[in-house]
Amino acid sequence: MLAAAVVEIQIGFPVGSDGGGGGFTIGCGALWLGFRLGLLEVRCIKGGKAEWRSRETMGSRMMQQQGVVMAASSGSGVAIKGNDSECDGQESSFYVTNSMAEKKPELFELKNGSMQIKVSNYGCTITSLSVPDKDGNRADVVLGFDSLEPYQKGAAPFFGCIVGRVANRIKDGKFTLDGVGYTLPINKPPNSLHGGFKGFDKVVWDVVEHKQGDNPSITFKYHSHDGEEGYPGDVSVTATYTLTASTTLRLEMEAIPENKPTPISLAQHTYWNLAGHNSGNILDHSIQIHALHVTPVDQNTIPTGEIMPVKGTAFDFTSEKKIGSSIHQVGLGYDHNYVLDCGDEKMGLRHAAKVRDPSSSRVLNLWTNAPGMQFYTGNYVNGVVGKGGSAYGKHSGLCLETQGFPNAINQPNFPSVVVKPGERYKHSMLFEFSVE
Repeated sequence: MLAAAVVEIQIGFPVGSDGGGGGFTIGCGALWLGFRLGLLEVRCIKGGKAEWRSRETMGSRMMQQQGVVMAASSGSGVAIKGNDSECDGQESSFYVTNSMAEKKPELFELKNGSMQIKVSNYGCTITSLSVPDKDGNRADVVLGFDSLEPYQKGAAPFFGCIVGRVANRIKDGKFTLDGVGYTLPINKPPNSLHGGFKGFDKVVWDVVEHKQGDNPSITFKYHSHDGEEGYPGDVSVTATYTLTASTTLRLEMEAIPENKPTPISLAQHTYWNLAGHNSGNILDHSIQIHALHVTPVDQNTIPTGEIMPVKGTAFDFTSEKKIGSSIHQVGLGYDHNYVLDCGDEKMGLRHAAKVRDPSSSRVLNLWTNAPGMQFYTGNYVNGVVGKGGSAYGKHSGLCLETQGFPNAINQPNFPSVVVKPGERYKHSMLFEFSVE
């Protein structure tokens, strides 16, 4: 039997912080910590010398320390002493620090003289994006709020954020993978939507890098733990926004499963209004979508599994046309996944869509490597008070959510969204703004 060393674990967080100030039970020689933990740094102290032991993001996972013999709580945190068999039998201390209390939503800026974007580490959310019109006048063309508080309070219907672990709907919040059944939160009855009640849009990401210069960029990182919102396996996720040219924004999203196969399909959920966020509805915008097919849906907005040609239907945007010309034929409005199967290609990306506003002459061309795109016309936006007191109503913005197909995890004929350990999920989006 290995010699056991005395171990002291200190979890430093103020009472009332995200850590909750305590809340644990002891039993059977193990300690379970039920509060939410952030970035854990574990160091083994031997002979006065600190040796690096491990570092990981825990999210809301439980942490178990074997052989605990004593625990005490104080206003500054929890100190735990126990036995450890992994420190060569020497006296040691583990210091576990919680950075969740320190991690707070912040706003960052990228600008290059022609274009300005504000983005938050809360959900990787684009809160504003300003580009010039035909006369050189810049306007903010994304729906959002003046401060981060409304985003945190849930006032935003996914304004500007990155959604995941799986974007869009999963039927009945259930799927089976490798013979194991999984149940997800039903946050949009009767389905699970955009990752659940607390998806990637509702967490604070780490800021890995923020660069200025001719091509300013910012990189966010998040560790999604095994069981988070019902999904299997730990996943490391990064998202990088870069201004690659005077009026071009590139988004690179990557995710790596660490220990289990898991479905991954991220989407950027900005609501665009090229006339300006406060200019009314987007029904006069015209759009061309490079898709010959859509995936039709049932009464609960779940794809039926059919891949339907758009020719001769209200879903046909293969030639540019005004959004308002046929929206009355599709119920509340467009909220459908288009199969991106006919666009030109450049730099490994496929042309997904072109949007034009006649009043400002602003144009947005979107390129991606994703197989599908949810075209959504803000059908459920109703009386949201946004930036500058602007009232956002139905159809105040449009979303171009490039993605894996909705409910693909339950549709074997759709492109798979399952990513295995050792594989890397990569999703690129290129937003090119211009005037015509």
